[in-house]
Amino acid sequence: MNDQPPPQSTPGADLLPQNGAEEQEPEEPTPEPYIILVPEHDGIQEKRNDKAVIDYSHINDGYFMVQRLADTDHRFKVLVKVKGLTYNYNIDTGDWATFPLSEGDNAYQVQVLENVSGTKYANVISVSFQAKIDDPFAPFLRPNLHVNYLNAPNTMEKGAELTAGCEGPLSKVDTVFGFITSTINYDYLLAATVETGYLPDLDRILKRKRGICYDYSSLMTAMLRSQNVPCKLVFGYVGKIYHAWIS
Repeated sequence: MNDQPPPQSTPGADLLPQNGAEEQEPEEPTPEPYIILVPEHDGIQEKRNDKAVIDYSHINDGYFMVQRLADTDHRFKVLVKVKGLTYNYNIDTGDWATFPLSEGDNAYQVQVLENVSGTKYANVISVSFQAKIDDPFAPFLRPNLHVNYLNAPNTMEKGAELTAGCEGPLSKVDTVFGFITSTINYDYLLAATVETGYLPDLDRILKRKRGICYDYSSLMTAMLRSQNVPCKLVFGYVGKIYHAWIS
């Protein structure tokens, strides 16, 4: 047993400047000018097989996630059925895709389908759940399949720059809307040749300053969501024209 007293030192000596250097106040970390609520797949509530996984651990936050595991040339779709409506999405192999619970507190059925021949699809996996969302705006704040700003830093930085002097969310909406409509030109060639499964590349759209209605809407939605302004991307028909807009 060691009975020797500990070595004596001057109280606070470890706080004194070393080598004559002046003591400096620690710098405050610079906050990010934008917000990313990153979706998570915790596996707390999930259904999986060897072809796909549906993770619905965060339905209270207004979203669920799907990962396609099967590496085939077959097309895979996600169908979301709620209130007599059916939302239809294409998914690729590998990365997790996030989907909003756009109809709020409701009973949802989620199906992953595989194209087996022609226009025929077979059910791969499905799950049903009753969603009770903590914040009704939550489904419209996170990045997802159609508004994927996780890898679009230029888009988020531009949104922060545009809204830096704004007071309140409506001012941000007005400012971003003005930028989008005055800066982005309509891409008629893309509109004539766009294929099923097309997804906006936000930073590319911002750089090219060209896009279709889907691009306009996704870019504006991303800028607003990254500024904590809830924004819903909507698809539907205006007359006979299939269109995208925001709410």
